[in-house]
Amino acid sequence: MGKIAIRAVLAFWLAAAAHAAPLGTVTVMDGRAHVARGLGVSAPAEGSVLEEGDLLALEDGALLQVELADGTLLSFASGAQAMLPAHAGGKPGDLLLAAGWVKFNLAAPAQLAAVATPQVRLLAPKSTYVVNTGAAGTQLFLETGEVVPTFAASRPGQPAVVRGGDFVAVKADSSVTVARRPPPAFVSAMPKVYLDRLPVRLSKLRAKNVALKPEREAGFDDLQAWVRRYPQARAAILARFEPKLQDKDFLAQLQPVIKDYPEWEAAVRPEKPHAKKAKAK
Repeated sequence: MGKIAIRAVLAFWLAAAAHAAPLGTVTVMDGRAHVARGLGVSAPAEGSVLEEGDLLALEDGALLQVELADGTLLSFASGAQAMLPAHAGGKPGDLLLAAGWVKFNLAAPAQLAAVATPQVRLLAPKSTYVVNTGAAGTQLFLETGEVVPTFAASRPGQPAVVRGGDFVAVKADSSVTVARRPPPAFVSAMPKVYLDRLPVRLSKLRAKNVALKPEREAGFDDLQAWVRRYPQARAAILARFEPKLQDKDFLAQLQPVIKDYPEWEAAVRPEKPHAKKAKAK
């Protein structure tokens, strides 16, 4: 997505970080998943309520579905890594997808403005589609509705609109391939449950409000995984983990690679001349 779109995404996250609100209920939980909220990591279960801004990470073979009050369904599959949308200034934010497979059945734009990957931002109210993203790029198959994409960089052949039935593959350099049907390789790799409609189960589980099961404190590996997979979200992720600079174990892991985090070097090594310049800036 362009620089203006990136700034808008980050502005939403930085403004909304301190005002988390309930987003939706976990209505399908198969396998193991982890939710990073604040500085802790917990395990969700069916009936758990997820909040705006939660970080999700699914282990291999896992499936997690979140249902929103407006009827929107968010399904995350094996290996998915995502940051849930958050409101800021009265407006909904984007869901950030760093890796993995997801399927969305979007009912309205009230709680979710768009879905963004490192290669493309997808504005798609009232649509159903499957997305896979990773180091090689992003793949999208739109079942119903229309999607308006904004790409990280402008390249020839990029579509202005994606319509029902279209398949779009966006490489890491933002070059695009468009087809009127998904290729066999995409279909065979896609989680089989995504061949069917997502189940609607909110009425059965909404009242349970099952608490997340605390697992551990968020660590340096959690930070690195996000910064590496979603560089454009760096500012929001660093702001989220900044309180960990008071943790000795976290600092010990940061020190060998601190030059990769100049935003923090000024705070950790204030005696360095370049750190003082960064802090002043």
